[in-house]
Amino acid sequence: MTKCTFCEGRESDFNPDWVVPEAGGNSCGAIKAMAAGQLNGSGICATIQKEEIVCCPGPDKSSAFAGKSDTPAQAVHVHEG
Repeated sequence: MTKCTFCEGRESDFNPDWVVPEAGGNSCGAIKAMAAGQLNGSGICATIQKEEIVCCPGPDKSSAFAGKSDTPAQAVHVHEG
């Protein structure tokens, strides 16, 4: 299996400094780094990839959460041991 992909092919829309709402204070850059340590197709990878809508919304969309710190988003919980 390959590493978990995050915002692959959408680097022009990727903002590594954006702090993802309800993700424990993690930035998009930190979440991308977490993704690299997971396997594509795993449950953790799928959870992490849900944050792509915030971190790399696409060329025709701005982040749905921009400026709205109270907007709910899927929390990312990664247990490292």
